[in-house]
Amino acid sequence: MMERFALVVDLGGTKIAVARVGSAGRITHRLLAPTPSSGCVAVVEAISNLLTQLPARGTCAVGAAVPGVAYPDGAVWAPKIPGWKQMPLARMLRERLDLPVLVDSDRNAFVIGEKWKGLAQDCRDIVFVIIGTGIGAGIISGGQLLHGHGERSGCAGRMAVRDEFLPGYENVGCLEFHFSGPGMARAAFALLARIHTLILPGQSSRSFRPPGSRTNSTATGCRPRGDTAPRSP
Repeated sequence: MMERFALVVDLGGTKIAVARVGSAGRITHRLLAPTPSSGCVAVVEAISNLLTQLPARGTCAVGAAVPGVAYPDGAVWAPKIPGWKQMPLARMLRERLDLPVLVDSDRNAFVIGEKWKGLAQDCRDIVFVIIGTGIGAGIISGGQLLHGHGERSGCAGRMAVRDEFLPGYENVGCLEFHFSGPGMARAAFALLARIHTLILPGQSSRSFRPPGSRTNSTATGCRPRGDTAPRSP
């Protein structure tokens, strides 16, 4: 009996990953491309173009994981992608590929994958936290996937983690503003800027070390005491 395969999509705010996966979970092929910044139908076309580059032999269905809310009819609201308020992704891919298409949120897809083939195979209660361009959580409780009202279970980005409302929360929410990938990068740059202001006159940022830190002999080019081994130029 010929093995059956699914073509799968992991759509993100900055990248599109596709793969061909066998019925036992074996990945045979994978491709990666940036998500078109223009959004709208250009993203659907990019997904379709990637999928058509995968081997078609034995393919029986398409599955797509999206960064937002996937409705039962396959339409998608993805706030990180321009023009995706009610994008009919399932219908558009079905018309282009002539295959059954299932669309779900990335948080649901990830927690199901972890339950199927990952470390949570023996667990009945699972919370899988996804941190990327946004932030979300896939939840399985009592062995059942939680979809929630309006398919919004696990939309954790707007969880309040501070007792004041700061600029930027209105677009992505409190938790996502601070702890998504862009949020952590923003915090890191702010920390580096504060450290830079602490550098004493005459010091360079390369030689600056926070109080109490130990010198890294590799970074400074110095040998630890007692190290007499010759160094390459």
